[in-house]
Amino acid sequence: MADVTAGLSSLSVKSGLTEDESKTLPYLRARSAALTFCGCAHAAFMCELVNSLRCVIRGQTADLCVGILGMGHLGKQLFLTLREKTSINPSQIKISTRRPELAVEFVEPGVECFYDSGRLAAWADVLFLCCLPSQLHKVCADLRSHLSKHCLVYSFTTAVPVSRLAGLLGHNFIVKPRYDFVSCKTQDVWLSTTHVTTALMDPSLIEASCPLSMKGGISLSLHWVCAVFYSLLNVCTSAGLGSSETLSLINSMFQKKWANTVQLNAQSFISSSYASSLQSHEPFPWISLTDVQTKETPLLLFLSSSKSMQQCISAAYKSQLETSSPEEFGIYFKCRLFDGHKFLMNPSTHMPKQATKAQLCDVTAFLDLLNRMLTIDPSARIHPAQVLEHPFIAEFSPKVKQMMVTTEAEQSWARNNAEFSSKTERSSSRTEDKYYRPISRTIKDIKNESTTRTQHKHKLSSRNVSESSPRSKKMRVTTEAEEGMLTAMPKTWKAATSSAVWQTPGGRSDWAKDMAVFDIVY
Repeated sequence: MADVTAGLSSLSVKSGLTEDESKTLPYLRARSAALTFCGCAHAAFMCELVNSLRCVIRGQTADLCVGILGMGHLGKQLFLTLREKTSINPSQIKISTRRPELAVEFVEPGVECFYDSGRLAAWADVLFLCCLPSQLHKVCADLRSHLSKHCLVYSFTTAVPVSRLAGLLGHNFIVKPRYDFVSCKTQDVWLSTTHVTTALMDPSLIEASCPLSMKGGISLSLHWVCAVFYSLLNVCTSAGLGSSETLSLINSMFQKKWANTVQLNAQSFISSSYASSLQSHEPFPWISLTDVQTKETPLLLFLSSSKSMQQCISAAYKSQLETSSPEEFGIYFKCRLFDGHKFLMNPSTHMPKQATKAQLCDVTAFLDLLNRMLTIDPSARIHPAQVLEHPFIAEFSPKVKQMMVTTEAEQSWARNNAEFSSKTERSSSRTEDKYYRPISRTIKDIKNESTTRTQHKHKLSSRNVSESSPRSKKMRVTTEAEEGMLTAMPKTWKAATSSAVWQTPGGRSDWAKDMAVFDIVY
């Protein structure tokens, strides 16, 4: 849409500003852009950590329910960031806004938009508050009776401290980032962040927004990092995991990003006296995030003194945001085995955001099949018959599945045709497979079989088998009948049938009877 104010200087923002105010305008713009970019990037980082942890605990992919309350400028930027830089699918996101018809214009298919804050709160596992401070009292009144204890509330509302917000909601599982600003010469780095999704492609901006080493005149309190870790701890507690298993899960999510990571232990989260009495199978206590962000905690002291852990967190943050473009296909999650668990880590590349769960399963099955086919050890490599039974072939490709059925039918026919050689065996096979197994017989085949039967008769004679035995007599009569038919058959009929393929499931006696009928008619 064209800008109708283009060329009209009297309608620009600067026209009503004094000279001193004009000098501060770039600073205000940079501050606003920094808040939007860093707020969305940090929220996406935390959301991805919670989602990955839940996937590991539940043993399945992507089940985190994410709700966004408010679709103003910040809500739109947050939605786009979640879709670009996390593994959250459209079906996992619901939006509550006063004007749902406007949100439908830019959200993807599968994202549900409506205007019902209570319904959104009752459904969501993570709820983002993107409303104005003036609307907060009404919003909290609508949410208060619908929030579950395990719903993580992430607030972008300014000028309202977390303790006040906890009182309005009657809820203590709340994260609220607190940003501070200082005047510096590098604040202009944020002026290029008109759209968050394009700014997330810039490595320098990702580096500047790193939570523990922020640049450009903005900083984030270390309490926010503590709140992220305690949120992961509460997720494990709500799942009923023991303290030992919880620590293994959280440590494994970060240790791969930094080689010198210091292992977190129970004393890193709770007091030493309580940690000494905590059994390995017992879960951690539920931690109030309101206290975490307003008081001094053991984790705050640990992070303040551990440079290695700070570097590990920064590496994990950069690894998530510096992924390939969504147009490139790749592995959805990096999987590894640790203490009997399959961990789903942040992807180096990921599938397009338009991909469905079926497409994800298809890609996962294909990669598994490819790995098994490329195994170097022949004894461990997948066999062709096993390839046809692999889920990628058997479940996701109906055409190949139909081809597999046809192949099995042909193999069955070949096996049956080679197995039944004698007349008695062929007679029994007619009743089992008479409508399926085709029999190709020509004049040449009849002569070959007659010769074979004659040889078999002599073989029986050499074994002192009586020529007058019922079997030998019946065999001789059948052979002579067939040879008689061949002799009595007109030459034209012989030529016409020399290359014919008979689909009749009958044996040699049936064929002789058919020839007799044709001879009479002819």
